[in-house]
Amino acid sequence: ISTAAKLLGCKVQDLMLALSTRKIRAGSDNIVQKLTMAQ
Repeated sequence: ISTAAKLLGCKVQDLMLALSTRKIRAGSDNIVQKLTMAQ
């Protein structure tokens, strides 16, 4: 993960969050859903 974050130019924590959550926008609401390893 750290190598990928370095290549992408972002923080490790930001990349881990992006890979482990899904953001859904429903109308004016934003929903953050955690993903499983299979997803």
